[in-house]
Amino acid sequence: MMSRASSALALCVLPLIFDMGCDDPTGAPKLACLLLAAGLACLRPRLPQSLPWLGLALWFGWGVVSALYNGYHTAWLPLLPIGASLVWILREPQVMPWLALGWGGNVLYSWIQRLGMDPVHWNHPALSTLRTIGGLANPNYLSMYLAALFPFMWTHLYARGWLARVAGFLSLSALLLTATRGSILALSVVLVLSTLVSKLRDRRFWLITWGLFLASWAFSLQISQRSRFALTGHLQSLKRGAGDESVSARGQLWKEAWRQGWTHPIVGVGPGHFGDHYLLNRPVEPEFVRRLPRRPEDPHNEPLRVWCETGGVGLMLWLLWVGSALWRRRQDRSPESACLLVLLANGMTNCYPTAVWPLLVLWTVPPSSERGHFQPLGVLVALATLLAGVAGWAAQRAFWWDEDIKLYPRQTPQLQALRVKWLSSVQIYCPPWYAEELAVRSSGSWQALANTSGDLAAWNQAESWARQRLQLNDQGAYAYSMLADVVQSQQRWPEAVVLWKEAVRRDPRNPAFHFFLARAHYLNDDWRSALQSSRESLEIYSKSSQVYQFRSQIMIDRGLTWEGYWDWVQSQQVREGE
Repeated sequence: MMSRASSALALCVLPLIFDMGCDDPTGAPKLACLLLAAGLACLRPRLPQSLPWLGLALWFGWGVVSALYNGYHTAWLPLLPIGASLVWILREPQVMPWLALGWGGNVLYSWIQRLGMDPVHWNHPALSTLRTIGGLANPNYLSMYLAALFPFMWTHLYARGWLARVAGFLSLSALLLTATRGSILALSVVLVLSTLVSKLRDRRFWLITWGLFLASWAFSLQISQRSRFALTGHLQSLKRGAGDESVSARGQLWKEAWRQGWTHPIVGVGPGHFGDHYLLNRPVEPEFVRRLPRRPEDPHNEPLRVWCETGGVGLMLWLLWVGSALWRRRQDRSPESACLLVLLANGMTNCYPTAVWPLLVLWTVPPSSERGHFQPLGVLVALATLLAGVAGWAAQRAFWWDEDIKLYPRQTPQLQALRVKWLSSVQIYCPPWYAEELAVRSSGSWQALANTSGDLAAWNQAESWARQRLQLNDQGAYAYSMLADVVQSQQRWPEAVVLWKEAVRRDPRNPAFHFFLARAHYLNDDWRSALQSSRESLEIYSKSSQVYQFRSQIMIDRGLTWEGYWDWVQSQQVREGE
């Protein structure tokens, strides 16, 4: 029963957990659920004896070494899902019913959301899109999950009559409605080259499969509410290549990941550290990306992420794992092999989220005929992981509530004090992988309370939490910018200038940081440095009316009326063009 329960959690519930936009929006909300599954699995473990298992275990161990060498605070979220999946696979899961349940549950939930009946929008329509990772509002990871399971499910549905084929039609339509290029292309190719090979002589199977695919394609295009959800629009960007903004931005991430791997060839930059190193060497990005205050979590390519974060040794062990798994399946035409190929093909244009890690481990670690025996030590491990999972879930619930309260139209001191109270209650049981997120939210809530109440103690708490975040991740540009914002709000201009300079040094291609540094310079009575920083901001992103207005104000205040007039005109032109 425990084994089946862990399979249900790991394969069915994970893709349906809500997304709250944490530091890692795909991993953090799901991690508690995967830890629960791992804890239940520990009660009856068994250790597979195979080369893929050895490669996977060695690669994970090297990732831990890299994390300890480069700093482990940002490595919690990248490593814990892999570790939990390893523990989960220590016993033979009875996967058949749970794969079906996981596939069907995600399809059903996707259509519930599409029909406007999402039960977790919490009395606000925007929260349906914000929270639901399992529905069509957040397509990337749903698409990967459905694409990975579809070959497996379709071969079983085909033999079960027309009603089951209707379910396959709804699943494929949901997949196409996400309009995620990587998953759709990977599924299309693998469905033809691998899954259908197993029934090559079954002409009826071929006709029904292609009819299902084409009908789902046409249906998805018909019900798309906005053109940007249309599948054809996304696929046309592949023709434009580097001329497409999304493709161009992804190419920049790939180049930087490759450079990081060559710069740190042995242990890499460390799991979770790609984003900070990217900001240090941020290239000239597409125009729409430059204005975004982003820290990319991954390079959108799983082999490149392994290469840059764990170095050449990590990449060799990763290739040993994946290569040995593929070699064992070289003559296997089962739908499970097709599922593995879909996941690996997806990994060339995406990084694996928490939801698909159990599937990836399942397809690559060969099954064993041996049954696990009840292990007394497993009880202790199970209790530890269960407690960690419950603690993470409870902490995440407090973060959900924090998102709710931000939607109130009027932010009163009483409301902000309630936010502080909720977040303070999390400190006792907050797991370590949530520590930085807790510091971010706590500092923001105390700062909001200080802004509405003017309480000096609230300002001190906001600064204390901001400094705690900086201690947890002193390589991050946004940790310095958060502390700079708190200090600047207290009119401590010299300190703010120093902190904004440090943020700029760690993310020199961020136009917002240059603008905030310019404001701090000006408030610190250094108008020449303010003009210089604002000019650097406009050199990076030239379509900011706010920066032009700021420069206009400085020039007019300093008697440069004609120059200030032209900047004011430029700000109006930019605003009209937005």
